[in-house]
Amino acid sequence: MDISHVKPSVSGGAYRTQLGIAAEATVALFSGSLGGKQGLMIIPQAAKKLADRKDIEFVICGDGVMKIELQSAAADLPNVHFLPLQPFERLGELLSMADIHLLPQSAGAADLVLPSKLSGMLASGRPVIATCGSGTELNSVVSECGLWSRPRMPRRWQMPYANWPMTRK
Repeated sequence: MDISHVKPSVSGGAYRTQLGIAAEATVALFSGSLGGKQGLMIIPQAAKKLADRKDIEFVICGDGVMKIELQSAAADLPNVHFLPLQPFERLGELLSMADIHLLPQSAGAADLVLPSKLSGMLASGRPVIATCGSGTELNSVVSECGLWSRPRMPRRWQMPYANWPMTRK
């Protein structure tokens, strides 16, 4: 993945405006293929537990076989927004919209290879919250730039947003 145009930035305002997200809100972003191996259902589960928090918004960007199921799970959640796959030219702006990048993985998937989307997340300069097993390569990387939990643990995914002060720099 060419990430030469992804740099730490406070941009992303156009996406926030498009989605009706306040500039001061914390945005947790998943961007990529909406496939079964990602364990994506943890996102609407965490969003539901944090629905009363008006300062935390979730954005799911991409297309794939899980999109309809995700949209259905988030249908009554005003803190979850969807975007279709975005043009590559806007990747830097999209990734800069995030205050936190989400990297859910199904149990076992995190042990196979590092997800290619991780390089863009890291280039954006934002922290990453991932699901992975301890001792995996993904765990080693994310431990240096964010937080991790084991797959299928949405309670642990709600805690960082509730207790982690976010500043966009």
